[in-house]
Amino acid sequence: MRMLRIPQILRSWIARVRGTLHSRDVEARLDEEIRFHLDMHTEQRVRSGVSPDDARRAALVAFGGREPWREATRDEYRSRWVEGIWNDVRFAVRTLRRSPGFTIVALLTFALGIGANTAVFSVVSGILLRPLPYANPTRLASIWPDRTLSGAELAYLQQHAKSFAAVSAFSPGWGIAMTGAGDPRQLDAARVSTNYFQTLGAHPVIGRSFADGESSEGHWDVMVVSHALWISQFGGDPNVVGKIVDCDGSPTLVVGVMPADFEAFQPGVDAWLPLQIDAASPFYTGQVALGFGRLARGATFASAAAETATLVPQMRAAFNYSEDYGKSVTVVDLHDRLVGDIRQSLFVLLGAVAFVLLIAGANVGNLMLVHATGRRRELAVRRALGASRGQIVQQLLIQSLLIASVGGALGTIVGVAGVRGLKALLPSTLPLLSSVSVDWRVLVVSAGITLAVGLLFGVAPALTASRVDPDGALRIAASSGANRAGVATRRTLVIVEIALAMVLVVGAGLMTESLWRMSRVDLGFDARNVLSFRLQPSSGQAPSVEKLRVYFDETSKRLATIPGVVAVGASQHLPLSGFNWSGDLDIETQPVASTAAHPRIVWRTIVGDYFTAMKIPLRRGRLFTSADTRDAPPVVVISERMARHYWPDRDPIGQRIRAGNATRKEWATIVGVVGTVNYLGPQTPPGDEIYRPNAQQGQSGMHFVVRTSGEPLTLAGSVRSAIRSFDATVPVAELRSLGDLFVASTATPRAIAWLLLAFAGVGVVLGAVGVYGVIAYAVNQRTRELGIRIALGAMEGRIVTMVVGEGARMAAVGIAIGAVAGVIAARSLRTLVFGVATTDVATYTVVAALIALVALAAAYIPARRASRVDALVALRSD
Repeated sequence: MRMLRIPQILRSWIARVRGTLHSRDVEARLDEEIRFHLDMHTEQRVRSGVSPDDARRAALVAFGGREPWREATRDEYRSRWVEGIWNDVRFAVRTLRRSPGFTIVALLTFALGIGANTAVFSVVSGILLRPLPYANPTRLASIWPDRTLSGAELAYLQQHAKSFAAVSAFSPGWGIAMTGAGDPRQLDAARVSTNYFQTLGAHPVIGRSFADGESSEGHWDVMVVSHALWISQFGGDPNVVGKIVDCDGSPTLVVGVMPADFEAFQPGVDAWLPLQIDAASPFYTGQVALGFGRLARGATFASAAAETATLVPQMRAAFNYSEDYGKSVTVVDLHDRLVGDIRQSLFVLLGAVAFVLLIAGANVGNLMLVHATGRRRELAVRRALGASRGQIVQQLLIQSLLIASVGGALGTIVGVAGVRGLKALLPSTLPLLSSVSVDWRVLVVSAGITLAVGLLFGVAPALTASRVDPDGALRIAASSGANRAGVATRRTLVIVEIALAMVLVVGAGLMTESLWRMSRVDLGFDARNVLSFRLQPSSGQAPSVEKLRVYFDETSKRLATIPGVVAVGASQHLPLSGFNWSGDLDIETQPVASTAAHPRIVWRTIVGDYFTAMKIPLRRGRLFTSADTRDAPPVVVISERMARHYWPDRDPIGQRIRAGNATRKEWATIVGVVGTVNYLGPQTPPGDEIYRPNAQQGQSGMHFVVRTSGEPLTLAGSVRSAIRSFDATVPVAELRSLGDLFVASTATPRAIAWLLLAFAGVGVVLGAVGVYGVIAYAVNQRTRELGIRIALGAMEGRIVTMVVGEGARMAAVGIAIGAVAGVIAARSLRTLVFGVATTDVATYTVVAALIALVALAAAYIPARRASRVDALVALRSD
């Protein structure tokens, strides 16, 4: 019975709502039905001999009149509550149409606040809240997220880890020269385990992914290409599978094409090739790949971490690793691993736009209160005619919600455009940024926020305006002062705006100061007037270490002949690039105990006049010469920091060290000490670093640095021509100014700073508008009083000081509250700022002065108008 009654109740309610919204149609049908019954009664009496007029009159008397039937029927088909709201909505629309200035300003203010929130929340939702776009993403785990794995470790985990249904690996940053498909191109490729795509649950749109065994020697000459590369280099050829291209001099078979929206671990990957994990690979025991896996049925992150920890001693023994190996092993959610570094920054932005929305809401609340105060007589008449205070509040709240709803709809349009702007401003390396969009989740949250803000900042004006006294409001002049509650509410809202703006500007100021300090950090090299590019000859062009030496020497000579070139050098990886190869250090005179951990150092191989081109100074000893070839004794140059670290009281020149693959496991003699380079960026202290001549090492892919006498990019065409004249098959990749590396290394804090500055600017403008509005309204309400003061001899300066003083008092209270709130809110920036405390007194002082200056300027405009009031006109009015 109960199950049958609920739908009936719902149907009845829906019918009432529909009847209310379509009352004209229902009324027309009701009038037609009443007329039909009256006509029937009239016709019956006419047939009995009564005159038509008497018959009509008798029919009306018998029927009981039209109005009682209408009222009775209306109660059946309509909801008085819905009807009341609907009437209030229509009245609010008419009211807003009569005040276009107020309506436009309120709508634009709301649209700005909602639009900023929609854009930023779209980014937060797409990166932090939305599940990873893979099959059953909550079962994907990052294995040892703070460390890369070797091929040997990967193979061992694949064979022995029972907590994982699959263990895979991803190795980014492989520059591969591809020819045989359009123009030569340097690919930003990744090497992955053969089960990489299957573990993610991703499938090619054309062809297949990798097969078992394609990670072993003689079988890894296959590749899966991205959708973008398929379009740009293969022209979208549906028969691309089976084509053979040249990758670093090796024939490589294209076996598949991934979907356009596929992205994992690193955006912008051109192609994926098998990770070489068999014992024949030079990277078999070198840490080269990020490990991840899919949890087995019944396994948890904790149980997988516990099992992996039990496998560590076995791997330590199997691969002869040091005693400290495996102490930090853990297993975490893959999504947390991918977005962990950016989480704090995005939450800071989300908090900032929330403040912007609150400032916008307070501004609209102030406008609503001023608008409602201007309708005091109208509201008084409504109260005098019997309207309750609740009905007044309802009508004003509906007006506020109507403005919020329309402003929210406009804000959503602004938000869609804002998402495009954010994606262009934020670093392209952010994970999942390409998939960010305004989806249904964002729309639902935006709608909820819109209604919440509309209610939050509509309640105070509605309650204040509803306290109107009919008798007093109808007797006093229209220009008389508003009630004290209304004045206090307006001032409170302005103080809130100033306080929130203070918090925003403090955050922007701290980030700006942080960026300035980053730019002042001595990185140990000079990036100005340096052109950089990547060059990687094929194995056919340089099949041996000696051939590579000749190749790069000839390349350097040709580049050095270009007019405007000062020095030419190269390194396998540049500082600030994010790629730094490291190895275990052994010092011949300072042996490490067998149970102790080996210190780690960063190593680079260099070509030509690298130190001169980078302006890295020689401190002692010598640099590399043409005699330091593969046949000569191994030599190294070390950084000054490393020299102080290991030889604080001795000259390191002549000492011998060994650093794994960096010295090919041979003892190398230190021949020079150069300045310390902050290769990780200005936010991270530099580590120990050694340099090797590539003539002894034989790295095939090198980043050239060309120091010029002027703007480096003007020589880009000459550089391309010089390389093409020497080797037309090799692509010149990543051609850019070296200064771009610094910009890229600080991309995230730079984007945060710019966005905070933008939000702070909006907040300050809205705060200034709030101050101006309150002071201007106060001046308008006090016109008569000001006229009397002027008539009694008040000086112009006295009037200006009095009016500006009111704005100064609001600004002072708002700044004081904002300073306290700023100290609390700035704690969220502790991991983002550099070289400045979140309680930096200078920043707070400058921000407070700026806010005060803007507030006083906003108050001065109506103050000047007040000082020029015509006393006679003011005294004659009302």
